[in-house]
Amino acid sequence: MTRRPTYPDNLPDISSAKLPVRYEAAKKSLQACVDIDECQSWAKKAEALASYAKQSDDESLFKMCVRIKGRAIRRCGELLRAMTPEREGKRGEVSTQGGTNYRKDVAKQAGLSKKQKDTALRVANVPDEEFEAMVECETPASVQELAEMGTKKKSKLFDFEKYGIDHEDFKQATKMFGSIRLLQRDCVGVFSMQAAIRGVFPLERAGYRRSVEAVEQWLGAVHTLIKKEWHDE
Repeated sequence: MTRRPTYPDNLPDISSAKLPVRYEAAKKSLQACVDIDECQSWAKKAEALASYAKQSDDESLFKMCVRIKGRAIRRCGELLRAMTPEREGKRGEVSTQGGTNYRKDVAKQAGLSKKQKDTALRVANVPDEEFEAMVECETPASVQELAEMGTKKKSKLFDFEKYGIDHEDFKQATKMFGSIRLLQRDCVGVFSMQAAIRGVFPLERAGYRRSVEAVEQWLGAVHTLIKKEWHDE
């Protein structure tokens, strides 16, 4: 007979769960940014316009939120994985004396849906070093991307010695190709290039041209290196 594991019988409801003091302070600060638009009161409209433009191009807060969310769901998975009974059922299924799935029961009490529970456990499967590289890169991975990483076999993906890949090189690759995939997602097939070109003011054209040429030169160098280094694939 499987012995019923010991864990708190009355886990706090998610609606009443405490949040870290700094987390609450950050939420209040962000809410203040939403509620109070300081730029509206500025007399110099040019300064206000410049500020709005800078805010629209600044993704630092968004990236911080993505990282916080990724770490929070991973910690949920780690805690769920640690909460196991003394014995396991067939095929490694965690069960209690009554036959109910143990982790499902605990997750439900904590306010997690089945999908959230499964996602948390998958994210927790990602090895520490790979997880850090994915969330701390220039374009942090989403929870969905982390969960997908957690469903793949480590032996195939992260055997650095087998493939002769340096850990620092892996981090750089994550950053670079993450940026390229983001560019592909946001640009390729998303809008009309012809319409976009026609919609540029003459005074902006020189700057845009320089940006396009710099990106073109960089992508060309990447493509050249890929053909050189991956010539056998």
